[in-house]
Amino acid sequence: MNNNTSIQTSIPKKGMDVELYIESLAFGGMGIARVNQKVIFVKNAIPGQKVLARITKKRTSYLEARKLDVINESKDSIEPICNHFNDCGGCSFQNLSYDKQLYYKEKQINDLYNKMGNFKDIHCDTIVPCYNQYNYRNKMEFSFSNKRWILNTNDSGER
Repeated sequence: MNNNTSIQTSIPKKGMDVELYIESLAFGGMGIARVNQKVIFVKNAIPGQKVLARITKKRTSYLEARKLDVINESKDSIEPICNHFNDCGGCSFQNLSYDKQLYYKEKQINDLYNKMGNFKDIHCDTIVPCYNQYNYRNKMEFSFSNKRWILNTNDSGER
């Protein structure tokens, strides 16, 4: 099996669980997988991961899915510094190495100009890394619901 292709071979339907290989990142932070040339945007997935994902939306030109489980981890995966990273969703890519974040950011800018903007031979300068890659946010968003989303813990603090 080729690690650079998605595992599923037929076009999945909404509600199906599929194994996918995440090959890249889309602008906005979703992982990109492909099945028979159909693009699948996978929420919370990073390049290099093989994931189990559930198809949540089906459009004519693409599908959307959410990651249920990681089958094989990416070599570029790192441990997030925030204990709430997997539950909160407020910070994208704390689990992706900073060098790879910069690589995909630059790639996305070049793709916007060259592929989507149809400008030819435009290349942006190398992204300048932040001195401190954390603690730079100037915006916070809070979601409220009447449904509990934090899991109960036992007396030892384990879930």
